[in-house]
Amino acid sequence: MVLGSPRWQAVTVPVFSSLCSLVAASIVILLVGRNPFSAFYSLLQGAGILPKESYSGSKGLITDFMTMLGALTPMLFAALAVAVAFKAGLFNIGVSGQMLLSGFAATILVGYSELPALVAKPLVLVIGMLVGAFVGGVIGLLKHRFNVNEVVSSIMLNYII
Repeated sequence: MVLGSPRWQAVTVPVFSSLCSLVAASIVILLVGRNPFSAFYSLLQGAGILPKESYSGSKGLITDFMTMLGALTPMLFAALAVAVAFKAGLFNIGVSGQMLLSGFAATILVGYSELPALVAKPLVLVIGMLVGAFVGGVIGLLKHRFNVNEVVSSIMLNYII
């Protein structure tokens, strides 16, 4: 009941957690001897949320924001993969290996081809999903067939990949 009624905790807990992380980051930045407000301001500028003083060439606020989204998207999909595994009662520590092998396979199979963008972009997504599912399937097969701990097998597969 500290963070409100159970009905509102879906909102209050993430907000409280975010505020605690901002306070902790501010303390670390202060210990380093810098101003946390200017650090957070620079972070928002780099993410394309706040404008910079000047831009070079044809770059602008939208370019910075789209670059941030391009870097954020794989991390969101990795977090989604971990969340789905947690919901199923598994611990997916092999996400980094799945992402690396998926990106490698998609680059080799599509990146060097002469396919038009309209075909290549969906094909890259499909190849990435299939290769990632294959790696996860190998881990699942080892768990089911030989009762190998999925954490150990995914760490070993990450190393191999």
